[in-house]
Amino acid sequence: MLYFENWKVALICAVCALGVLLSLPNLFSPSFLAQLPSWLPRKQIALGLDLRGGSYLLLEVDVAAAQRERLNSIVDNVRNALRDANIGYTGLNVEGDAIVFTIREPDRIDAARQALRKIDPDLTVDIAPDGSGTMRFSTVATEARRRQAVDQSI
Repeated sequence: MLYFENWKVALICAVCALGVLLSLPNLFSPSFLAQLPSWLPRKQIALGLDLRGGSYLLLEVDVAAAQRERLNSIVDNVRNALRDANIGYTGLNVEGDAIVFTIREPDRIDAARQALRKIDPDLTVDIAPDGSGTMRFSTVATEARRRQAVDQSI
């Protein structure tokens, strides 16, 4: 049988009691800690980024990147749809959360609008009388894609 000297057992118990005493503030709320005597420890462990919701922030960044990728892939569909309908355009690119373009011939705006609406029902197509146009996802579609991207990454 193992035998430890009494002073070693007392030292081990004292170190364990000190550890418990120093970790107790993490179990109580800050308002309760304010009521304790000043000689007791009050400092709590600072939670890391992952325990304070940091992983959610990282997922939000990925959602923005996923939306940009989706818009960039739709640009190719817009280009093909306008070419198939023989509609001239310029300046087709992604700016922020929208696809922007300009229709060269104002009399072809209605045909362009019809061709572009077939690409994705979640996209809103706005073309001004001068031919400048934008396509962007509706707020409902943006939120649905955001939830889908977060669910896929989890």
